[in-house]
Amino acid sequence: MGLRAVAELREALNESVPAMIVTGEAGAEDLVMLKESGLPIMFKPVTPAGLRRQLVALLESPTIRPCLQPNGDIELPRAAGTPPACP
Repeated sequence: MGLRAVAELREALNESVPAMIVTGEAGAEDLVMLKESGLPIMFKPVTPAGLRRQLVALLESPTIRPCLQPNGDIELPRAAGTPPACP
C-alpha cells in the first residue's frame, strides 16, 4: 500500500517529505487507514487541474509523518494533527 511506501521513504531519508495517496480502488479497511493517516487522498480518475491544486496545497502545508516501526508496522497519528511516536 502507498502508506508503507511513504513511511519507508521517509524513514530512509529521515525526512518528512510531502506525500499524498492517489488510488483507483481501496477496501473499507484501507479507506479507514488512509483517512487516519492524515495524508491527502485523491481517487482516480483525477484531472490534471485537480492534481495540480492538490500538489500545490500539499507543498504549502505541514507534513504528517506516519512512522515505520521496527517490526514493519506503520504507526499513524492518534488524532488529526497529532504526530505518532517514532522510535
